[in-house]
Amino acid sequence: MSTHPNQMSKKNPLDLGTVIDALYAGEINFSITVLWDGGMMVKLGDELNGFLVEQECRNAFEAAEFLDAAARQHFPESSYVLGREDWKQRTDPSEERHKNN
Repeated sequence: MSTHPNQMSKKNPLDLGTVIDALYAGEINFSITVLWDGGMMVKLGDELNGFLVEQECRNAFEAAEFLDAAARQHFPESSYVLGREDWKQRTDPSEERHKNN
């Protein structure tokens, strides 16, 4: 089982697979194109709705760091950033009803 990016520390660098899994679970679109002689082109967003930001990365570690930082900047209220449980509490209308009763 992978550790969510929120649980990673600077001592444990981000793993690209972990970031990809968490972005997917958080329904955040992204694209990674591997260029055999130029590293990777990493983009946050998609072709249908547009890309918010992109960057050329030299390796998987840089790609993971870029995607993590970009998702945190552009989707601060997402389950990716908040964690699944905190996000559910903020977005579940039944939670609000229980607080008012």
